[in-house]
Amino acid sequence: MNKTNLFLISVALIATFSSESFATNEACIQFYGNQTRAKFNTYKPQDPIELQKTKDYFSSLLNVDLLQYRSQEVNQVASGIKYKGSQNTIPNKAIDALTAKYGKRRWTTQQIIAELNEATFSMLDAYRPDDASDRRHDFLPSKELAERVLMSIEQHPVVSSYASDKYQQRGTEIGYCFGRGCYVDLMLMRLGIDRDSIKKIWAVGPMAAGGITWQFHIGHMVRLPDNTWVVIDNVPSYDQVYTARQWGEHFKKQNSDGTLRFYITDSDKFTPSLGAYDPVQLGLNIHRSRDWYKGYFQDLMSWFRDSSDAEVAEFLGIPKLPARPEPVNPTPQQLAESRAEEAAFSSLPPRANRSGSQLAAQNSGKNSGRFGNMWDHIRNFGKRLGFDAEESQQP
Repeated sequence: MNKTNLFLISVALIATFSSESFATNEACIQFYGNQTRAKFNTYKPQDPIELQKTKDYFSSLLNVDLLQYRSQEVNQVASGIKYKGSQNTIPNKAIDALTAKYGKRRWTTQQIIAELNEATFSMLDAYRPDDASDRRHDFLPSKELAERVLMSIEQHPVVSSYASDKYQQRGTEIGYCFGRGCYVDLMLMRLGIDRDSIKKIWAVGPMAAGGITWQFHIGHMVRLPDNTWVVIDNVPSYDQVYTARQWGEHFKKQNSDGTLRFYITDSDKFTPSLGAYDPVQLGLNIHRSRDWYKGYFQDLMSWFRDSSDAEVAEFLGIPKLPARPEPVNPTPQQLAESRAEEAAFSSLPPRANRSGSQLAAQNSGKNSGRFGNMWDHIRNFGKRLGFDAEESQQP
């Protein structure tokens, strides 16, 4: 069971958001105390070969510059030539669909992008990464909880719009949709969601609204029990989540020429042009006065690092965090992987990068030894169980 990356989880509560719990019916209450996923597995598992192909495709875009790849991909499809490799799965499907619809003639850019997008969303619709061998949830328990995460964005002391001014550079404005995405990713991790059931969706292409133009936007997706994927993004709405296709339709309206391309990648991808999160990209290894993000991610990590599960639950306005499921008939190797994965995803600061360097102090150096020791402890724990917990995909 190879997960995409060992990622970031550490957090601190500065503001408290309390509201009436949505878990007012018996089913919701039962879920929070439930430690088995059996009754939720109602769908036929995806063919293992197709499942792996889908996982490989999402991972293949991790280190791709999507802003440049969009035109390259269109040109590739326009040529009608198929190539091998995971990254070409969607272009090859688009070629087949275009040939079936229009024959082997010159296709317009709009026709090509429409088929690329449809192939992408169809792949997501068929994607069912069920895994009963670990202690991570294969989906978020409800749409209501996704909306709780969404509404928490504007209550947050780092990622909310009212906090954004202190993280802006003079003479420019950083939109920080990628920062809000990082927050959502961390929160879903804290809720125990499996990495395979969290993805990032990208709208890439010219968009304009309210006199502002931009070239990309990010949303974070999570899987629900009915295999619907919803996007947790406060740009379309502050209190309502949309399906991936609905989210796409929203941003299509801000693109005038029908060339907006949607990509789905592993959630570790930081920006459209950069690969996976790492301490350098997040500005965690330097003093905040020299950090381009002015301590944004340092503060975000601190928010998560110091909070208890009870405080996170209170912030979201729910009774408690969902109880972890128990592995179902795992092999000894799967059990070892499960233990190491749960330990890594539940208690680590941002993962070490590929070179093996450890996360330096986030604030004035006082915590660097503690974080390094934590990583070494979990890494060695995983190795003793037969699982190398230092797997990473830094660009």
